[in-house]
Amino acid sequence: MRQTPRVSKPDVEALKQKEVQFCATGYHSFKSVENNGFRSVLQACVYLGAKYGKFDVGEILAGRKAVSRETKNLATKTKDVIKSRLKESIEDSTVALSIDMYTDDFRKKAYLDVHATWVERDFKLHHAVLVFCAYFFVHRGQYLAVCMTGPGRVGSEFVWVGSGRVQKK
Repeated sequence: MRQTPRVSKPDVEALKQKEVQFCATGYHSFKSVENNGFRSVLQACVYLGAKYGKFDVGEILAGRKAVSRETKNLATKTKDVIKSRLKESIEDSTVALSIDMYTDDFRKKAYLDVHATWVERDFKLHHAVLVFCAYFFVHRGQYLAVCMTGPGRVGSEFVWVGSGRVQKK
């Protein structure tokens, strides 16, 4: 059972000032302080503090390169798991693919997602995003095909700009 914290008003105000500092110095949106991932990192620090006492989190937090490597490793593992789970469903014809195209309201960038939905033999329904592609032109078939073909297979009028991003030359 979770304990309700008994934190003094000045400490709550000091934490609020740190949240403002986080948003202002890092160009983060105000909504970012409500993000579950951000709060999860903070909660992990609370648990570590309770376990080890006071310490400087800067000494144990990973940097951007380590986080990038870990993200790539986790993505590879996740892809392998999804591939193995999809294999049986493809053989059983119990997988459906769908395409989702949308434009970000704020940045006005276009995105394309390919989703797989499948039912395993234990009748559990599963869902995964197989492809995520950001592109910088209108929603047209010729451009969408570029997102689907991936790097190395892109036509001469396009250039691959990193993981899942394509733009016109």
